[in-house]
Amino acid sequence: MSTLEDFIRLLSEELSIDENEILPQSEFRELRNWSSLNALLILSRIHEIKGILLSPAQLSTAKTVKEFFELI
Repeated sequence: MSTLEDFIRLLSEELSIDENEILPQSEFRELRNWSSLNALLILSRIHEIKGILLSPAQLSTAKTVKEFFELI
């Protein structure tokens, strides 16, 4: 998951939605199937894949998919 496209693919898989529904400027909290549980699962996958542990507080600073990716 080294590119924004890889990150969008991860979000797509975790949220069970088509990649085409996710744009860099999309507000990730507005994506279909987004929930606090999915947020924790996505943070866990990021930790598993990249070894980076983001907190919910850090996630709260991002608004768009691109901003979320930039936290990584």
